[in-house]
Amino acid sequence: MRHTLSSEGFGVRLRPVRLEDARFIVWIRSLEHARGRVGDSAPTIARQEQWLQEYFAREGDYYFIIETAQGRRPVG
Repeated sequence: MRHTLSSEGFGVRLRPVRLEDARFIVWIRSLEHARGRVGDSAPTIARQEQWLQEYFAREGDYYFIIETAQGRRPVG
């Protein structure tokens, strides 16, 4: 679902996921220590983008990216 909720504190910021986050999501979910622990993941960027488009159309579903408060670098 598209939304504008965000929160910041302790040096990080939660913000709504964006389509351009697909590459980061595929990368972080494919890390050895994350596999099988963070839910199903699309195996390709294109499939993740497709999943995100479907997510944007779904009501009542919230997906966030964690990024550094300064620099806005995604970390989770």
